[in-house]
Amino acid sequence: VSGIAAAATNNAQGVAGLGWEATLLPLKVLDADGNGYADDLADAIRYAADQGAEVINMSLGGAVPCPWYVQDAVDYAYAGRVILVAAAGNNQGNTENFPANCTHVLGVAATDPDDTRASYSNYGNHVSVAAPGSGIYSTLMGGWYGYMSGTSMATPYVAGLAALVYSRYPTYTPDQVASAILDNALDIGTPGWDMYTGCGRIEAFSALWVGAHGSSPVCLEGVGPYLKSQTPNPNPQIVPGEIIVALRPGVSVEAVSLQYKTSAEFLPTLDAWLFHVPPGQERAILAWLRADPAVAHADLNYVVTAAP
Repeated sequence: VSGIAAAATNNAQGVAGLGWEATLLPLKVLDADGNGYADDLADAIRYAADQGAEVINMSLGGAVPCPWYVQDAVDYAYAGRVILVAAAGNNQGNTENFPANCTHVLGVAATDPDDTRASYSNYGNHVSVAAPGSGIYSTLMGGWYGYMSGTSMATPYVAGLAALVYSRYPTYTPDQVASAILDNALDIGTPGWDMYTGCGRIEAFSALWVGAHGSSPVCLEGVGPYLKSQTPNPNPQIVPGEIIVALRPGVSVEAVSLQYKTSAEFLPTLDAWLFHVPPGQERAILAWLRADPAVAHADLNYVVTAAP
């Protein structure tokens, strides 16, 4: 993934990353098996923004509506001129994955070498644009090179292009960067935006040469996958026994945790509380918390994977 976005270029070795001379800030949010938690993803987004990142690549996801605490982190980064891109997901059909379905995130579908949507690439309102994702030759761990496929491979192409656009147009806002990428994409599906390849397959030269078509992507006007709908998933993967809660000002966490017979752990980066509840009772307690006037937001902690 990192090699696709920013492998060293012009050195007659291996591959060339699309983001010419871009620097990387690798952040680990998944374990060795490719699984992780949504609250760690939210932490990483905020951390990257605070460290001055201009582009955040997220080749991961989970098949649920965008959790409020992840959306808050995305909004925080977006307000700091960060553009965020995320994988649309693999082998799930018309299924939306977060963070690709979060507002202000570009969801990336994958294409085959013949410029058609890859059969494994998820589709839906969370798809903003497409990029090559099948049989991609790039860097591997241990100094090796190899071929991989998936929307996780397509996403860093968009991230690398976003870095190029920022270098060419350093005063652009994230929405203008998105316009330069989406409005100059090659439309390979139904004219205009469609749920399979979004605004089309990216065209790096046109994005850099033409730049933004407007203050935000023109191809999304009247459609708006950049402002995502939320499609519930009846069986999401959750972290057992965890609910993330934001309380209203002046509310005592001790009183709320006592009321629901839970323990609470403060998450300073998210400015929220992690409530530890009995496994198997997460959804029942979540429903009570959401109905409680003392609670501003509450959501489960979801599992994210490298190949959703």
